Amino acid sequence: MTVEKRMIIPKGQSRDKGILCGALLLTILFTGTSSQAQNVSGRSTVSAKQRPSVVTWERHYGNREFGNFLGVARAPDGGWLLAGATRQFGTQDMDGWAVRIDQRGQPLWARTYGGPEKDFLKSAAWEKGGGWILGGWRAPAAALRWQPRAWALRIDALGDMVWQRSFGEGGQNWIEAVVVAPDSDFLLFVGTHQEGGSGFGWGVRVGSSGETLWERLFGGTENLDYFYGGAAAPHNGWLLLGKTGFFAPAAWAVRVDLGGEKKWERKIGAGESSFKAVLAISGGGWLLIGSTMSKTGGNREGWVLRVDADGRFVWERSFTCEANCFFDAAAPRAAGGWMVVGTTSSKNGTSAGWAVRLDANGDRLWHRRFDRASFSAVAQGSAGGWVLVGMRDSAGFAVRIED
Repeated sequence: MTVEKRMIIPKGQSRDKGILCGALLLTILFTGTSSQAQNVSGRSTVSAKQRPSVVTWERHYGNREFGNFLGVARAPDGGWLLAGATRQFGTQDMDGWAVRIDQRGQPLWARTYGGPEKDFLKSAAWEKGGGWILGGWRAPAAALRWQPRAWALRIDALGDMVWQRSFGEGGQNWIEAVVVAPDSDFLLFVGTHQEGGSGFGWGVRVGSSGETLWERLFGGTENLDYFYGGAAAPHNGWLLLGKTGFFAPAAWAVRVDLGGEKKWERKIGAGESSFKAVLAISGGGWLLIGSTMSKTGGNREGWVLRVDADGRFVWERSFTCEANCFFDAAAPRAAGGWMVVGTTSSKNGTSAGWAVRLDANGDRLWHRRFDRASFSAVAQGSAGGWVLVGMRDSAGFAVRIED
């Protein structure tokens, strides 16, 4: 039986230690000092302006052995919900974790969800009826092989569970993103289904009570195909994205209609290229965020593309660092441009959370790194700026940053 558990977070910072469990979570323990600027270049960038960023607050959360935030959603009152996974001392079981914070980053409440399994919450979205939709996966703790099952919850404004569902029959399934259609009660869970040596991009459309309306698989013919993110189209349907291919995979975007039927798809780049997140652009088109292999060496670069409504190329920007750079998420700015976040590493093996501010043309305005941290998600603030979430020193970590 599934058990919902409550957890109290003490005020102040917690720097609990731990090691990561769960095959899909790429989390890195970092060494270094406080947040600082890094020599990150944008090869296609022409702007040389460097406007300073301001950190309003930064906080650690949790009093357990391990914690990591993987998703964030803004609340109507200006606060946020942080979603991820946490582990108690002396156990290998992971619990789905949700922490509600106010505009100053102070915790209002915290809950853990799950049972005697490895439970992860990867994504969160505000539901217009009130409360949040959370998506992730559950895996048996005692299994010799990693066997996840897609898992979704609806919780109310205080974190109490309204419903939970498991999705996908057979094989292995997990949810990477939750997308709420802006003009309806319908939701889309985006993720991956693996079966028989093949991986499929996977989408499930559900109603407001979690009932399945349709389920679709894309790709997967002797390939390892993955969906990592998605966004609702301004008029109808969704854009789903990830990577496709077994060797040297290409970044992959698939446009589907309201019934889940494919309208078009695009494969871009090669050599370990992937899209991790997408934003619909108010004037039409999409901003695609991910990473690609450097054209001049063996390192990964942060990668941003703008395409039109039909997936046709508009512009491309890539950003390098000393070693490997990855973009995992992005959020818009009301006055124009975007905040893009991820992880960057240096030649000596240290890594850091990475925040890059782009203007409306994709040119870099400023950038900042946070040592010993990784960023998995970002959301807008109600009065400007952004909240970046992830992990630092094995604890859940969030930063409020502004221009």
